[in-house]
Amino acid sequence: MSNLDRTYGLLTADILNSMLAQDEHNLISYQNDLFDCDDFAFNVFSDVRSVVFDAFKEHEAVTAFGVVFGTVRDGSDRHAANVAVLSPGMEVVCVEPQTDHVFYDCCDMFANADTLII
Repeated sequence: MSNLDRTYGLLTADILNSMLAQDEHNLISYQNDLFDCDDFAFNVFSDVRSVVFDAFKEHEAVTAFGVVFGTVRDGSDRHAANVAVLSPGMEVVCVEPQTDHVFYDCCDMFANADTLII
């Protein structure tokens, strides 16, 4: 594991849900291999990081929000989604970027997650 940033700021569940409610990626049509799960995840990642940049900039921090890759619960396929560490309590949640659904237990989404980018 490698940390490229020194300090991370945490979102609250309310801020995360508010940002997802405003995000319009869930209106984009899924296109296999052209605009699929990883494209959705990286677009949401970029938007969230851009929106909260100013809020965390004065603390010299980036938000603990990223992209996670792994095998879905039934083991049938690999998937990309978003992941966030929330305040208070350092709760880790996964976000389905195509629907904005928040999984408060990432195990409900993934059988295993093997790659994390924050």
